[in-house]
Amino acid sequence: MVYQKDKKKKEASVNMINTFTNKTTLYSRYRQNYSCELIQHLYANVGFQPSSCIADIGAGTGMFTELLLQKGSTVFAVEPNNSMRQIAESALSKYPSFHSVNTAGESTSLQPRSIDFVTVAQAFHWLNGQLFKMECQRLTKCCGKIIIVYNRKRKDAEINRELAEIISKFYPKHNDIINHWELRENPIIEFFNGKYEFLSFENNIVNNLDEFIGRSLSASYAVESDAYVNRLRNLFCSYEKDGLITMPSDSIAYIGEV
Repeated sequence: MVYQKDKKKKEASVNMINTFTNKTTLYSRYRQNYSCELIQHLYANVGFQPSSCIADIGAGTGMFTELLLQKGSTVFAVEPNNSMRQIAESALSKYPSFHSVNTAGESTSLQPRSIDFVTVAQAFHWLNGQLFKMECQRLTKCCGKIIIVYNRKRKDAEINRELAEIISKFYPKHNDIINHWELRENPIIEFFNGKYEFLSFENNIVNNLDEFIGRSLSASYAVESDAYVNRLRNLFCSYEKDGLITMPSDSIAYIGEV
C-alpha cells in the first residue's frame, strides 16, 4: 500500500527532475559543500573504506560524490536530472571509480546486495521514503548503512532568521519547511524506525555578495526578481564585514540500517 504522503513524495521526485534544470550553473557554482570533518568521521568511525562500494542517491552535480571519490571509494552517482548529471560527469570523469547512473533513487538498476553504503546528500526530501527504503534493502550488503546528509543553517543565528523571513515573504508556501526543520526530520526518523545515529559538524557559509545571491537563487523555489534580489542585497549589507558574511551552519548526518 502506498500512503497519500508517499504519493505526494513520488510527485515531488518527478518534479525535482525538472526543477533544477535551469539552475544547474547556479547550483554547481554557489551551493555550499559539506564538512570535511563529516567525511573523515565516516571513514574513521562508520566503516567507510577506499574499497567501499557506495551508491550516492540524488548526486546532483556531484559535490558529495567527489568527497567520497577523493577517498578512493567506488561511487555510483545516481541522478535523474540530465543537466545536473552532465555537470557531474564532466567534473568527475577523471576518477576511474566514478560511475554515473541515469535513474531515480527509488529504482537504481544497480545489482542486488552490491552496495556497502548508501548516501543521500541534500536530496532525501525529494524521495518516496517507502519505495526508497525498499530499494536500500535490495541494494545493501549485510549490515550496510544508509547515511542521510544535509547542510542546515542554525536557527538561532539572527542573519539566518532574517533570511528565512525574506524567503517566507516572497515564497509563502515554503514558510513551514524553511522555519520548521522537523518537517524534514520526521520522515527521516520514520525511515529509520527511530533507530539512527545523529552527527553534526560545523560548516559555516562564508560568502561575498555574488556568492550569497547566487546560492539563494539556486534554491528549488527561488525565482529571480529585482525585489527579491534587492532584499538579499540589503541583508548582505547589514551583516557584511570586509566584503563577506558568515552564516552559521552545520553539516548533519543521520546514520542507520533499514
